[in-house]
Amino acid sequence: MAPLAKAQRRFDSGRPLKHMSQLAAVEYTNSGRGLILDAAVRKHALVPVRRLDSGHSACLIADTPSRERVFVKVKGYEKNPMNRARWRRAARSLRILEKSRAHFVPRLIDAAAFERGDSYWLVTLSAYAGKPVSEGMFFADDDSTIDSGFIDRLCRSIASIRQIPSASVFYAPASVAGCVMQVFGAGAPAWASHWTSAHCDLHWGNVLDGGRYVVDWDMFSLAPAGFDAASILLFSVGVPGLFARLRAALGEMLGSRPARVAIAFAAARMLLMMQTDRYADIRVHERGIRDAVALLLGDAAD
Repeated sequence: MAPLAKAQRRFDSGRPLKHMSQLAAVEYTNSGRGLILDAAVRKHALVPVRRLDSGHSACLIADTPSRERVFVKVKGYEKNPMNRARWRRAARSLRILEKSRAHFVPRLIDAAAFERGDSYWLVTLSAYAGKPVSEGMFFADDDSTIDSGFIDRLCRSIASIRQIPSASVFYAPASVAGCVMQVFGAGAPAWASHWTSAHCDLHWGNVLDGGRYVVDWDMFSLAPAGFDAASILLFSVGVPGLFARLRAALGEMLGSRPARVAIAFAAARMLLMMQTDRYADIRVHERGIRDAVALLLGDAAD
């Protein structure tokens, strides 16, 4: 109970708890990532098909000389102690997932983690696993594309992730408690008695090919039990029909009292992210998140 008590004292004293923008902020670097991507293309003699850049990664869909379609991802982190820990955790997670041979993780062909100049770099080459279900984190399309088979595959994957061994923690217990109390008050469920392995960044942009694959494993670590299930469900609040179907399918993972912390933290994380300029576009879902978390906490109270 010590981590919770510490966070509780900070809350009661009026001193600021760590904001999610501080906990999750990663200073990425764009300088030089194109050159590193070009080097990966030369190393594997790839034929580029489509370049896909984001705010934190340079990505490429390409074909190998044997005509296998692959996905190349280059991510650079600015050098600082927190990013070093995240970079090392991400590299370690790739090794763990490769050994696990989980069916929902695209086959890893090559990976490299190295330091260059003022940056840490992570370069991966994996089998191409198809298009993301959504261009953004929240599902905002016609949910008729999400059939019962899709939901079943996704639920099985979430359950299986919990069984993959992980010894690292992306969000420490005190950070979880701090975020929950900052958003929902001191009386909210904030101390998780049960932790399991989790993807920790499960949203619709990281689910591919009809729910068969999950990508972007940089944050894989321990989390309050139910965190992945709560996250993907809350990222569905914009489509009531999909939310209702997923709520029913994930009921076993989210209907117990221990899952209350996971639900509260998943919601608090999203709501605090919405306060930052980087995620301003998702603020339209704030009311939906608050309504959904009240409903889900009621489910888990029985």
